[in-house]
Amino acid sequence: MSSSSFDGSALSVTVLLDELLVRFPSVPRGRVEAMLVEEHEILLGGEPGDVVPQVLRDAVLERVEREAGIETGPDGDALPA
Repeated sequence: MSSSSFDGSALSVTVLLDELLVRFPSVPRGRVEAMLVEEHEILLGGEPGDVVPQVLRDAVLERVEREAGIETGPDGDALPA
C-alpha cells in the first residue's frame, strides 16, 4: 500500500486534503477538492461531510495519483517509471 498517515479509520476532510496536497504538490488544491466532491457524489451521494470513509479516501487518492502522473499497482505502490 502507498505510504500514508492513514490507518484505515475515519479521516477528516481537512486531513485528507492536507495529506494529498503535500504528496501531490503539482495538483492544485481546487482540483483535489473537486475530485473529493465528485467521488463522494459517485460513491455515497451528496456533498462530503466532516469525515471521510476509507472507500472515499482510496478513490480520491487514485484520481489524484493519475492526475499527478503517478501509476500505481494493485497494492497502491507507485510503479517504476
